[in-house]
Parts: sequence; structure tokens; C-alpha cells
Amino acid sequence: TPATTHYGIARKFLEASKHLLVEKPLCTNFEQSVSLEQLAFENKCVLRVGHIFMHNLAVIKMRQLIDDGVIGKPLYGTARRTHLGLIRNDVNVVWDLAPHDISIFNYLFNSIPLSVSATGQKHQATQFEDVCFVTLNYPENISVQILISWEDANKERSLSIMGNKARLLFDDLNQ
Repeated sequence: TPATTHYGIARKFLEASKHLLVEKPLCTNFEQSVSLEQLAFENKCVLRVGHIFMHNLAVIKMRQLIDDGVIGKPLYGTARRTHLGLIRNDVNVVWDLAPHDISIFNYLFNSIPLSVSATGQKHQATQFEDVCFVTLNYPENISVQILISWEDANKERSLSIMGNKARLLFDDLNQ
């Protein structure tokens, strides 16, 4: 369902004490997300967001290589998630595409960002940004830059981690 419907539908399931897996984004604002989290806690329900890449064998292997020290100390990461097409009318490109890469980086670094900044632009005649550059700063001086775009004719789904010994590259379009 469109992202704008997630809160209302999820609330009904949680009020009925049903465990729930919601596609990303969980909600379209922070307050709704906190409300659902509280409702799930009160009704002893499991509430999860569908971060599918946490089950991708390549991403799991990247985490293992980082944990085993194969790349040395992670220095920075980059990601590109671009394509020309499906421009949503209920959320911007950040809400649509960035959760994938953010969840992967959080998993790989076993952390959440200390700070986040984003700069977006609107090129289509919609109310939402269709191109955005996101910067995440993690503990241990690890920075990440993510480009997400609905405006790029080159479809790309890549993520890399640069370490002081080696680099990891995940190209989801080239198995």
C-alpha cells in the first residue's frame, strides 16, 4: 500500500494484538512511528520494518568480512541507488529508496549514525524531492555518502566500504 496508508493499517493490526511486518517506510513521520512502537509494546506485539537486505547473503558476507578485519578499519562508505522512473506521489526519494542503504550501513557498522544531513532537489512537477544526497556520520569517524535519484537514466544499486586494507563492493544488479 502507499506509504501514507501504513500508519492507519498498522495501527488496526496492533490494536488487534497482531504481530506485524511493515514495508519501508514504517510511517511518513516520526510521531506516527513512535506511536506504533508504543502500541506494539503495550500489546506485546512484534513490529518490524521490511529491511530485506538484512537477509541478503552478500550483505551478510560483507558484515563478516568487516568483523573479521579483512578490510581493516572501515574509513567511509558510498552508495548509489538510482533509476529513471517510478516517481511516487506520497513520499520523496529519501523515504522511498534511502531506507535500504541506511539499513545496510547500520547493519555493516553495527551502529546508527551520530548525525545525518540531506540535500534534495525537485526536478519534477511534484511536491517531493526526486534527487537527494544523504550524508551519515557513524562512530569511529566513519562517514557515508548516499546518492538516491529517480532522475538518473542509469539504474544503479551499488554500495561500497573503503577500509584501510581493502574495499568491499556490493552491486545488487550484477550477481
